[in-house]
Amino acid sequence: MRGRPERRRLTTGTRVSTSVLRGGLARRSGVVLAAGLTVGLLGAVAPAPVTVPANAETSTTTSTASTAGAGAGAVTADSAATVEDLAPVVASSVSTSATSRLATTSRTTSRAPVVAPYAFGTKAYNKWWARYYMVKKYGWRSTAQYQCLAALWGKESAWNHRAHNRYSGAHGIPQALPGSKMAVYGKDWRWNPKTQIKWGLSYIKGRYGTPCGAWSAFKRKGWY
Repeated sequence: MRGRPERRRLTTGTRVSTSVLRGGLARRSGVVLAAGLTVGLLGAVAPAPVTVPANAETSTTTSTASTAGAGAGAVTADSAATVEDLAPVVASSVSTSATSRLATTSRTTSRAPVVAPYAFGTKAYNKWWARYYMVKKYGWRSTAQYQCLAALWGKESAWNHRAHNRYSGAHGIPQALPGSKMAVYGKDWRWNPKTQIKWGLSYIKGRYGTPCGAWSAFKRKGWY
């Protein structure tokens, strides 16, 4: 009878020890599990190695590397190598930009206004501007075409932009009949040699093809 309580106490003690052991193992497992979760979270939060494209700007690479250094503690070797690789790209970009600026300057210079070598409204100016415009507008570059035009309008008006035939009403260098036809090129057709020359060359182009064609017709008929 006295032995049974001892066995019960021993059994109870054993059960208590087993419970304590199981509780300790559970707590240790919880600590290990919590530590694992913490490491996993830190791994998820930690920034991944930064890969910079070869055509990226230097400022973007530098700022990305600084951000990675702040999160991970240092710039990776791959990022440093990428910065070095960008040097020829940046140099090429600077060279291209400089070439573009030079090309723009060249185009701007080529578009500078043409300075006339003669005073506006003189016969020399009228002849010079007619030759300049016939080349620019119609591509009549040959000396022969200019000589035909010079002879034609020399006969018509002696290259005087104020020449006016009071009998027929023909006016200006090309002796447009009536002179008001030239208004399609400007309201200043009565006194501006440029307006008169533009109309006259357009008329020659449309009716005779070239100044020499108009001059040949004038020699046959006495008018064009």
